[in-house]
Amino acid sequence: MASAYGQHTNFQDRLADARQLRASGNYREAERALNEILRDARQRDPASLFVAVVLDDLGATEQDLANFAEAERLETEALSQFHKAGQKDTAPVAVVESHLGETYLEQGRFREADKLIRHSLKLLESVEPANQEALATTMIDLAVTCEHTHRPGEAEALINRSIGILEAREGPDHPILASALIPMAAMLSKAGRYSEALRYAERAWQILSRNPNVGEPDRLNAMCVLGSLYSLTGRPLEGEVLAKQTVASAEVIYGPGHPRVSSYLQVYAAVLRRLNRKDEAKAAEKRAAAILTTNRRTTPGWNTVNVNALR
Repeated sequence: MASAYGQHTNFQDRLADARQLRASGNYREAERALNEILRDARQRDPASLFVAVVLDDLGATEQDLANFAEAERLETEALSQFHKAGQKDTAPVAVVESHLGETYLEQGRFREADKLIRHSLKLLESVEPANQEALATTMIDLAVTCEHTHRPGEAEALINRSIGILEAREGPDHPILASALIPMAAMLSKAGRYSEALRYAERAWQILSRNPNVGEPDRLNAMCVLGSLYSLTGRPLEGEVLAKQTVASAEVIYGPGHPRVSSYLQVYAAVLRRLNRKDEAKAAEKRAAAILTTNRRTTPGWNTVNVNALR
């Protein structure tokens, strides 16, 4: 892929900077930077593969900002750009398909996501040499769709495969493992397997906490799941601290009306109910419902992890 646009060294540097902004949770700044890169790249060569790459990054950023219709438009345009350039059954195309599938997941369009992500995984498995990291993260996305379409056994098997791939590639303590450990913990918690879930959540939190380069957005999912599990396994006060901190941090990163804040508020409310603080729980639930009503979007129980920040 690099050879397709390697001559645009300055563009690549700018793209790397924009990706770092996104990884650190500065989504509006990343959006502005990517739009400027896209404008300049189109002026240079509107049909280039680099334009498709920037469209993909911009689509992922719009997803972070909960602009799901715009994210879908950009990812679809990126696919079209790849196809026009003769790139139809390649790893980069499969990655864009998985990103579009993630947008469907954020919207609660699970069956559409399942079909697209399965195709992405099939493409990645057919390409030699296989992109192991892309394979692993696509398996995680497919596991999320399986969980939401009532196939927990397949979901667990996919995440276990993903963990095996990532451990073999990066070792047992690399931050990217959190992208598999967190959804595994969430899935096991949903199944009532709290002790097992807690082991995965604590491992993810330990890995992320040891790495100062991990962006705050990717710590939030681990904090949220861990807080919930602490409250379910006899450590309710620790759970409350983490759940409350998750909401506060999400408000700073995403803004107080973002659908992900609603998801974190719902978890916080459940933690408060276990502490028998019913009035506070009701207030959190009411606010979460108001956010969803305003956005008129369905937010799944697992939020997509920003893998770029964990590499």
